[in-house]
Amino acid sequence: MAIERFEPRLGAGPHMSGIVVHNDTIYLAGQVARGVEPDIRKQTAAILANIDRQLAVVGSCKSKLLSTNIWITDFANFAAMNEVWNAWIDPDNMPVRACVQSPLAAPEYLIEIMITAAR
Repeated sequence: MAIERFEPRLGAGPHMSGIVVHNDTIYLAGQVARGVEPDIRKQTAAILANIDRQLAVVGSCKSKLLSTNIWITDFANFAAMNEVWNAWIDPDNMPVRACVQSPLAAPEYLIEIMITAAR
């Protein structure tokens, strides 16, 4: 089965693709909100909008999410992040999900989200 690669992440270095598809499974690179003020709601919304866009590039949508990994820098932001997540997610097709507290690549990033979906 062919492997398709989309959106090389040259801004983050030449070491990764933004999207990889194999056997109709879609893997999105971890998403951060570049250039968005350090507000968990705004960063979460920006990331989810980009996830919608990336899924559309490969013929999918949020109703086909399989799994989600979320990293936040402070669990004090967990409820606010979930408000945005819950407003966005397809309630009839929720993925499995893990959320952990962790430092991220740059101090302005409050959240990173990584998605696996079906085509």
